[in-house]
Amino acid sequence: MIRPINFHYCHVTNDEAMPLAIVRFTSYDDDGGISAVSQITYESNSDYFQSEVSTALAYGTDVSILTRSPLTDFEFLHHFVEA
Repeated sequence: MIRPINFHYCHVTNDEAMPLAIVRFTSYDDDGGISAVSQITYESNSDYFQSEVSTALAYGTDVSILTRSPLTDFEFLHHFVEA
């Protein structure tokens, strides 16, 4: 059985104190149970953030993003999600 990948993107406005993004990654075992959850704060490196998220999605990891930037600010990630 192929499990759908969940992607959540939450754009928070009017919070300049927030880092670039806070991301929660959730991976699952073969039986569909949660095998790992990690939360990472990306302070400023947009390329690294986009690389990590797109790699996680490619490997079937659920991704939840909280950020002060609209998705269109992240060209590579925006293209990856739209594809």
